[in-house]
Amino acid sequence: MKQRPIFVITIGYIIGILWGLYFKPSIVLFYILSYTTYYLIKTFSKVKRKFKLLSFSRYKRYLKLIIDYQVILTITISSIISNTIVIFQNQKYENFYKDGEIIEIQAIVTSSKKEKQYYNLYQVKLENSRNLSLYIQVNKKEKLEYGDKIKLQGEFKKPEKQRNYKGYDDEKYLKTLKIAGRVKVNNLQVLAKKQLNPILQKANDINFNLKEKIEELYEKENASILKGLLLGQTDEIQEDIKESFQISNISHVLAISGMHISYIIMGITLLCGKLLGKRKTQVITIIILILYSFITGFSPSIVRAVVMGVLVIGAKILNRKSDVWNVLSISLIRNFNLQSVFDFKYRLTVIIFGDFWNSCFKTCYKRKAKRSFSS
Repeated sequence: MKQRPIFVITIGYIIGILWGLYFKPSIVLFYILSYTTYYLIKTFSKVKRKFKLLSFSRYKRYLKLIIDYQVILTITISSIISNTIVIFQNQKYENFYKDGEIIEIQAIVTSSKKEKQYYNLYQVKLENSRNLSLYIQVNKKEKLEYGDKIKLQGEFKKPEKQRNYKGYDDEKYLKTLKIAGRVKVNNLQVLAKKQLNPILQKANDINFNLKEKIEELYEKENASILKGLLLGQTDEIQEDIKESFQISNISHVLAISGMHISYIIMGITLLCGKLLGKRKTQVITIIILILYSFITGFSPSIVRAVVMGVLVIGAKILNRKSDVWNVLSISLIRNFNLQSVFDFKYRLTVIIFGDFWNSCFKTCYKRKAKRSFSS
């Protein structure tokens, strides 16, 4: 772990965020109590010479090979920083608006519409509040576009907290997305068009045109699946179809992830590898991956996969060996939410077994090579 400082910082970063989401007191108090207790026990405890098979002190020297004081200090500092950020954000959310309050705000639409049964749902970014967004529920007759500057009046609704044990907590999830709550819109006025970055506007136009083409060429059911496979938009897929994918253990194909990015990399390599050469193909691949993340709307799963792909390819261009733990850490720390925790657990298991079998294969191959060379 000492050789992977980014991985260590990421562990502390995640610990601080999770502590801030689930506990109100600062993590600083926890560290003070923990370190004080440790030093008191170490100072006043008497050393016993009795043999214990499962004694911590007996195996302490092995643990020091993985974790030392520098690692602990790094995790402590990074977790305190991330926890402090979460605490300030929580205070910002608490003092934002009261539940049921009628508010009047100006905002910019930052997402395409999500069609619900009785309304359309949009994400908007507030002008006066930096880095905070809202979900707005708009009448289906109202037509909004990406980049519209709007003035609205409506009823603010705070996200619901967790009701049942291990149930879905809408409040914690929306906080990780920097969304303060929802507004049921009563009055709406469009003030201006295309108020966002021109590059983002163009990428959204391409995304919209792709969706229109898919809807024209395929039936509604097939079009919803194809939009999930290509653009990562699974809102329109019916629940029974999603359940069928889950039963078949292939639900991950509906959310753009490393599998999709690896297919893109393989396709570009096969098409351009022999024509342009290795180095130029890698540069083109990075450009296409970045453009793809623009087109698909920068969802967390897409950005994580693209960041990992760009880092691995960039290391090859610079003739550097990419470390899978550092690559995973950078992609995770760039886009962290509650879903990332489960993705991280899954990827961590895959990486552990992958590294284990890879090292075993390399060891066996080297032994066979030595034997054949000596004979």
